[in-house]
Amino acid sequence: MSRSTRHLVALALLVPLSLVVTPAALPGPASAPQPGGTLIIVTHQKPAHLDPGVHTSRYTAMINHNTHDPLVWQVGPDKYAPALAERWDISPDFKSYTFYLRKDVKFHDGTPLTAEAVKFTWDRIRDPRTRSTRAPHLGRYLRSEAVDTHTVRVYFEAPYPQFMFMVANVGLGPGSPAAIRRMGDAFMKTPVATGPFKVEGWPNENTLVLAKNPDYRWGPAVMKNRGPAYLDRIIYRFIPDEATKTLALEKREAHVAEDPARHLAPKFRTDPQFQLLMHKTSGVPQHWAFNTTRWPSSELAVRQAANYALDKERIARVAFFGTATPAKGPLTDTNWAFWPDAKKYYPHDPRKAVQILEEAGFKRNPATKIYEKDGKPIRMRLVTTSTWEQIRSATMAQAMLKEVGIDFVVEAMVYDATVIRYANNDYELGRLGLSFFDPDALWGAFHSSQITGGTQWNRGRLQIRALDDLLDKGRELNNPEERKKVYWQVQKMLLDMANALYVFEDHYFFAAQSCVKGWNWHITGVYELHNVWLEGDCRRVTN
Repeated sequence: MSRSTRHLVALALLVPLSLVVTPAALPGPASAPQPGGTLIIVTHQKPAHLDPGVHTSRYTAMINHNTHDPLVWQVGPDKYAPALAERWDISPDFKSYTFYLRKDVKFHDGTPLTAEAVKFTWDRIRDPRTRSTRAPHLGRYLRSEAVDTHTVRVYFEAPYPQFMFMVANVGLGPGSPAAIRRMGDAFMKTPVATGPFKVEGWPNENTLVLAKNPDYRWGPAVMKNRGPAYLDRIIYRFIPDEATKTLALEKREAHVAEDPARHLAPKFRTDPQFQLLMHKTSGVPQHWAFNTTRWPSSELAVRQAANYALDKERIARVAFFGTATPAKGPLTDTNWAFWPDAKKYYPHDPRKAVQILEEAGFKRNPATKIYEKDGKPIRMRLVTTSTWEQIRSATMAQAMLKEVGIDFVVEAMVYDATVIRYANNDYELGRLGLSFFDPDALWGAFHSSQITGGTQWNRGRLQIRALDDLLDKGRELNNPEERKKVYWQVQKMLLDMANALYVFEDHYFFAAQSCVKGWNWHITGVYELHNVWLEGDCRRVTN
């Protein structure tokens, strides 16, 4: 039985704010999906661009998951279902993969999906001139070839058992070569792919419109609806202010709000007019990595003291109104390779934090109340994004660390600005959080190759040979249990060196009108709008 056959057997077992949404009927008996209508989503993070082959962000991934298709769909640990590829073969040494594409797929511009298009997409990602943060997802890529019109084969320099996980992500999903050549830089904001929705355009800088792909017929078997989406259009309104987003939902100027006011969670949960659409992600939790190349974050005692000073339980309870979970370590407790002993590390203990600093030779300045060594105060700048959850949690952390004599400076800014600061090594702590079903997320976050190249996610700037070796080994193994043992070692190593302040595990927090039906979260942590439909009068949007 081929590897592809085993995968299939395993599967068998298994808009402007003046727009107003007219009131929906109260929830009643389940009804059949009703086609038509425009879904309005208000969210705070405007994407810099929408080309998943170049840019990586959880916010753009949400949109990309609905405009792009992967070659395969992930349905469980090491379990995959056909998508754009009907079947696949994997060489015994995991150094080559062959994908047999569907013959009925067309890009949004009408050009056919071919093996050449897949090859073009991967070659473009690996081209240094593209400067793609997806390049590491192609591993030690040698080349790919079009065996025939609908068969593509890829070769790697070394065994790459995790490629199936990577190719199940829309970041490696094909874009239209004809559109890329024709549109140039404009493709970044209006990519052309094969998904159930296509980018219709940007009416203004804060509004994105997606339209249904009426020709879509290749939805995976794991979806209830394999044909065109029920919705006609999706309008994204990018609104940074939490109160404005919440008001838009309450006034029925939007169907769905991402990160509305969290203190209203009980209302959204119990009021029949609304519903909560929450999802706890799997991967690397939101954390602030200590930059080990700069003082004082290079000092183990400082890193340990900061960890003991941080009351993560209080942050989750107060800053998130109980809608988030305290982080335990480098992986979320929802990840299948989570190390249970991580829960024992760094309980909240301010006295121990002070003890560690004083035993390491730091002295508290009686005037500033900040600990110093050789006349230099412990002052660390956190460079983070200006999202509400980061500002709230960082502000609380700032007060907690000040209590133990650490000057913790919060510098919050838009995501693109943080990337520049990280690249220039101008910070003592850098934010990161990765929504990944596979524990290989640890490779992207902590491997030394990811400091200045690739994703640039290694914001602790760790360069530890033993750590790199473990992370590489985790990629080379194929047995989940063997991989789990390796990743347990990785988590222990990182926690022993107190490499970061692991703050909270992401719970995507969305609230919606009760008339929004069919919302689904994929196991990789993105929402799927292909099956969403609007009930009753909610489908009609009027001025």
